[in-house]
Amino acid sequence: MGQGVQERWVIREADDALCQNIAKECGIHEAVARVLVGRGITSCEEVNAFLNPSLQDLLAPTEIPGMREAVEMVGRALSDGKPICVYGDYDVDGLCSTAQIVSFFKALGTKVLPFIPNRKEDGYGLQLNRLEALTAKGFKLFISVDCGTNNREEARFLKEKGCELIVLDHHQVHSLPEEAIVVNPHRQDCVLAFKDFASSGIVYLFLNALRSYLGQERAPIKTEDFLDLATIGTIGDVMPLIGQNRIIAKFGLPLLRAPKRLGLQAIKEAARIRNDVNAWAVAFVIAPRLNATGRIGDANLSLDLLLSTDVEEARTLAEKLNEDNKARQILQKQVCDQAVSMLDLEALSHKALVVWGDGWHEGVIGIVASEMVEMFHRPALVLTRKNDILVGSGRSVSGFDIGKAIDSLKGFLLRGGGHRLAAGVTLKLKDFSEFCKRFLEIADREIPDDALVPEIQIDAVIELKDLNQRLFQDSARLEPFGVGNREPVFMARDVEIRDLKIVGKNEDHLSLRLKQGKDEKRAVFFRFKETVSRSFFDECGKVDIAFTLSRDGYTGDVIARIVSIRKGRNA
Repeated sequence: MGQGVQERWVIREADDALCQNIAKECGIHEAVARVLVGRGITSCEEVNAFLNPSLQDLLAPTEIPGMREAVEMVGRALSDGKPICVYGDYDVDGLCSTAQIVSFFKALGTKVLPFIPNRKEDGYGLQLNRLEALTAKGFKLFISVDCGTNNREEARFLKEKGCELIVLDHHQVHSLPEEAIVVNPHRQDCVLAFKDFASSGIVYLFLNALRSYLGQERAPIKTEDFLDLATIGTIGDVMPLIGQNRIIAKFGLPLLRAPKRLGLQAIKEAARIRNDVNAWAVAFVIAPRLNATGRIGDANLSLDLLLSTDVEEARTLAEKLNEDNKARQILQKQVCDQAVSMLDLEALSHKALVVWGDGWHEGVIGIVASEMVEMFHRPALVLTRKNDILVGSGRSVSGFDIGKAIDSLKGFLLRGGGHRLAAGVTLKLKDFSEFCKRFLEIADREIPDDALVPEIQIDAVIELKDLNQRLFQDSARLEPFGVGNREPVFMARDVEIRDLKIVGKNEDHLSLRLKQGKDEKRAVFFRFKETVSRSFFDECGKVDIAFTLSRDGYTGDVIARIVSIRKGRNA
């Protein structure tokens, strides 16, 4: 975030009496009670359910339409000895979904073949030429994971070949294939209150249902052991960590601290991850490595790693993923630099950004779009040209449903779709100008001005004296943090700055002490130059700080990790 961008601080409202009552009744710090109330958790029953989730709280899998029929079809296939093909996707959710099912079937001694398409050669979803080759090998049951919801033609092809198709997916539904059993919470006939699963979560529920259907004797398998993969897929696919997903992640993360899977041991070792794996480590260290091979090479390497039963093979594959991730980062920077350099005043006058280039690597354009959203705080659609075809990926901000916008323009597209925060498109170059014009018109009309201003959401205003071990421990009970359950941000008003020191190899961090009345606390401010200049501190007087909580690794003291700062009311 540049220094010229003025952030908007928004303090979440919460009824004081309700917060005090919940703090007392539930035995938690009042500031944490305020966080929960501000997020819509307003009764002790809801607080206890949130703070103390149980695997027993996971929904019965058969509540998802199609689940019972899918389990019964697989049960018959297993009894008949039919060979099974699991057709996955090349991203982390698809890979973790595929690895779960393949591991389960291998434990049963069932003949199963995983197939992961190539992003560049095949693109997303079921492909007729690949299915034709697979049916020729004798596979009679296909289970597509993280794809297939809208593949009507491909489902029809499989039926004509005498094959069966089960779809386990979480993508938006446009045209369900009648020839397949589709297990997807976004089906119109699904009445579940919570639908925002990753495919990995749906697969986990499917395996639970299948395990129950087969019984202990036929399937002596502990399905909880698959929560590690369900967690990586859920966090890696940026699903909200609330509701059912919170339960999955809460119980899956501990499995990653001392993983049984050799592949996960190896990736932790290669990435130099300590045992205390949290949601951040999954989102920004593990998932990008698993995604990297699919972005710039062969995603089967990541799947092989997740399924590996050989220590040396796992280590070799993990190092390869590291190398691919570094190559991905270089490609990403090159494309991002070029994309940003193409933006002129006309482009920046709109409430969304659209940019395309020749030969940009298709595997990184989605991440580049995310970077541009972060930089300019507005939706971004980044496309690459291959001959007369443009393929693009878009990311959005909370005030604009980019998937809905893309759906409204499908007349210009060869393919396209998405959800609220992300979308993909394929169109002919000759249609780009009109498509771009219409897309920008929708964005300019529908995006409110304040959605383009970076926002700091304050969960609770506290005093420095509240910055203690109890607050830290009670706040930690809100983990895992991520989309839909971000780390709490606290605010302290009219604070004096003492003992300010610039630290770090690039002199871009601050170490300081904060004083409010008689109370003093330590604080750090990482990458402070992205928000304020050094001169701000020379003349700021008293300040307001927005911060999260951290703990000193040596002393154990609770410290403030500043995320934003502004002049105080009494400066």
